[in-house]
Amino acid sequence: MTINQYRACIKEVFAYAERDFFVSDLALSEIWGDAPEDPIPDPRLAALGQIWDAAHRTVPEIAKAAGLSNRKLAARFCIPYRTVEDWAAERREPPFYVRLMLQQCLGLLPSPDALAPAESDPPEED
Repeated sequence: MTINQYRACIKEVFAYAERDFFVSDLALSEIWGDAPEDPIPDPRLAALGQIWDAAHRTVPEIAKAAGLSNRKLAARFCIPYRTVEDWAAERREPPFYVRLMLQQCLGLLPSPDALAPAESDPPEED
């Protein structure tokens, strides 16, 4: 999966209320450059499911999935424990990118290039 494909998936993930609809629609999206008759690769389906799951994990779920307490999660990333407590109690919401980065660092979400095989991204325009 290229970084541009990953960003397109992330951009759409909260537009869907159901995991299966997200996976199905994004698997068939034009972002992949597939011919209409091409089969959908299994790694793409798995990657889209991982993206959905990561996007919807709360901080306590991230900690639990990594085998950490909230206190150990805070210590590992030098986050004030009160901040993690507030996130866990839903008094404050961590930025979405923070939840994604935590999961990538903890091995819960592979990097975009490891999610599914892909061609390289075209050069970005300024």
